[in-house]
Amino acid sequence: MSEIATGFFTQDQIDYVNNVKDEDLRPHLLHQVRLRDNLSKDRDTFEKAANQWPSVAKAVERLKVELSKDKGEGSYYDTWQANIMVTFYNQYIEKKERIHSDKDMYALFEIAAKRFLDLLIS
Repeated sequence: MSEIATGFFTQDQIDYVNNVKDEDLRPHLLHQVRLRDNLSKDRDTFEKAANQWPSVAKAVERLKVELSKDKGEGSYYDTWQANIMVTFYNQYIEKKERIHSDKDMYALFEIAAKRFLDLLIS
């Protein structure tokens, strides 16, 4: 039992669970010990992974590197370019009858840019 709870319970708590005579209660106590141990391990694993994520600045730098490697057809760059273009094109097609000024066009581009970012983060 002590290897299950190492670091999370005092020796008194471990001894208490080990000495419970009630056969109905003992499995419930052991289950609680295991749950607490597993939750702590899961939290520790998540925190380690989260701390390994790059900063936004590093992630953008990595993205720039990847996009600049190859600009040919079917490349990562080509795919991004197509996605950006399609969001603007689709927005234009939806609103073209209502575009009467530069201000209208600007609003259209703003919506298209937001659509692209939403596509990117989805």
